[in-house]
Amino acid sequence: MSQTASNRLPTLDVARGLAIFGILFANIAAFSGPEFFATTMHVGPESFGWNMALLTFVSGKFRGMLAILFGIGLAMQFGKRKFMGQPWPGTYLRRTALLAGIGLAHGVFLWSGDILLTYAITAFIVAALVDLKDFPALKVALILAGVSMFLGLGLAAAGPFMADLGPAGGVEREKAAMMGDWLSRLQFRALFQTKTIMSLFFFLPQSIGLFLYGFWLARAGVVADPVDKWYLVQRHVAWGLGLGFPLTVLMAWAVASGRAVGGEMLIELGLNMMVAPALLLLVFRWVHSQRAKALAEPFRRMGRIALTCYLLQTVMCTAYYYEWGLGYYNRTEWPQDLMVVLGVNAILLIFAWFYSGTGRQGPVEALWRRFAEPTRPAVSGGAGAGPGTPR
Repeated sequence: MSQTASNRLPTLDVARGLAIFGILFANIAAFSGPEFFATTMHVGPESFGWNMALLTFVSGKFRGMLAILFGIGLAMQFGKRKFMGQPWPGTYLRRTALLAGIGLAHGVFLWSGDILLTYAITAFIVAALVDLKDFPALKVALILAGVSMFLGLGLAAAGPFMADLGPAGGVEREKAAMMGDWLSRLQFRALFQTKTIMSLFFFLPQSIGLFLYGFWLARAGVVADPVDKWYLVQRHVAWGLGLGFPLTVLMAWAVASGRAVGGEMLIELGLNMMVAPALLLLVFRWVHSQRAKALAEPFRRMGRIALTCYLLQTVMCTAYYYEWGLGYYNRTEWPQDLMVVLGVNAILLIFAWFYSGTGRQGPVEALWRRFAEPTRPAVSGGAGAGPGTPR
């Protein structure tokens, strides 16, 4: 699929939109109830189907896709600067620092589940790695995939003992904070962000590996023409769908039925290193084929303002669940949470349809790029927007 006049790849916009749409299914449990030192799943046999679906089709899949998309954006920024003879990383560091600031503010002042700060830290690391002479991005990505799988397996094995490692009453303190006043929520979110940064040892191998895989996809030409370059990735898709997905289904059943406490970490950190790339590559091929363009168009428009939509998900969900809004925190079951996800996503799709249809940047994207590159003339956004794709 050719690029548009504004130099955007529709393939990437659709993938971003689908990822933003899907990530709320993963995040909703953390909006609606406690996630600190506890599983984010609903408990009870009546929730088996919901948990099974989340673990199989959602958990870690969209976050993995977004990490790859960040890596693709980094590759486009890298290629643009090299082509123009500009030093690398140059202003990319300022862009990434501002993204880190957005993520930190989001995580402390709005919602503790932010992923932008983690991705910004990852971007700093990857930006340094790819500037090394003859850096083998794909090989390192595959090695880190193995490391992440090993970590996921280790955390899954430790699952039955993890509850004993956390401080006593951690979940109850989270409930009290989230159902308390604004200062209580602020203090908890600041604590959570600190612990998230301290735990990056477990998550950086995955995020760096996926960033590098996205970098390789872009540099190898797979993003620009996934059909012509399919021979480069068909084995990756086969491994993801032929091995990773069946193992994910098996582990999801074990976790949802209570037979593998902590097994979700093997899915999150391990199996998704195979499954997420395969799913994203299938999305690329589908969009490039230009089949069902009417179905892809709403997601393309959402993808054009992905960062704005991601933050609006937080605003709407916290308004529904937190005490400053309707106050449904820790009072809902999965059917109600599902209705919230569908309702919020529907509102965002409608908003994106009319706002993005004008060709404008999202308001958050426009502010971010204005401060990141103040000398750059305002545009509707390019295909090489860099790490502007949220969780």
